[in-house]
Amino acid sequence: MMRKYDAEFKQNAVKKILDGQSAAAVSRELGVGDNLLHMWKKVRINWSSDVEKEHLEFKKR
Repeated sequence: MMRKYDAEFKQNAVKKILDGQSAAAVSRELGVGDNLLHMWKKVRINWSSDVEKEHLEFKKR
């Protein structure tokens, strides 16, 4: 049975990844598949403004 996650849960999970935690660590911590986390991150980045995208790209470095 698939579980539904609310927007706040997804946002907090993605924020943990963007703040530097590995997807695997967040996956273990929250009990969510890492593939699902990567999908949420991709959606978050696609819906970001250009300024946010530049900021996220800068954080990767």
